[in-house]
Amino acid sequence: MHCTEGIAEWLKHNQKMLARMLALTPNLDEKTLNTTPDASLWSPAQILEHLVLTNKPYLRAIGGVLKSAPRIQGDPSLRYTFFGSLLRKAAGPDGNAPAPKSLHPRTTSIPITIVQEWQQQQIESMALLNQSSGVDLSRTRVWNPLVKIIPMNLADCFAILTAHSERHLRQIEQRLSVAKSPSTPV
Repeated sequence: MHCTEGIAEWLKHNQKMLARMLALTPNLDEKTLNTTPDASLWSPAQILEHLVLTNKPYLRAIGGVLKSAPRIQGDPSLRYTFFGSLLRKAAGPDGNAPAPKSLHPRTTSIPITIVQEWQQQQIESMALLNQSSGVDLSRTRVWNPLVKIIPMNLADCFAILTAHSERHLRQIEQRLSVAKSPSTPV
């Protein structure tokens, strides 16, 4: 896979995730958003807040690096770093990495505006993907914004954000389907 293919794939996936969230939430009320089928699980609102907390430093780091990233001719191959690959797998749909305490959502009711915050971050992420056209995503270095000693590249960052969002969007879809089920006491 080459950089332009990676960008196109991540854009398409992020557009689909945004559309899925828009389809889930048009008539959603704050109570449903803050309901969880099990006290040991995060509510959809808590999952969204976790995503917002996690995405913010990544988006800031990507935006900062893109400001000074050199533009290139051609379309280089897309490669991930060792640490980036580990993080992508751990944070992605098949992973089960525990979130650091600093990225845990609050335990009180979260306003419904958290949906719009996440949607705005998705739009920002897609804008950054568009801005990355013409940049060698494999050679443009980024320090992991959460664990500053881990070197990564832009490809890692975009892949981690996309995989992590997919993982949690699936959880939100599952929790909302349980919450809407007539057989489930709320």
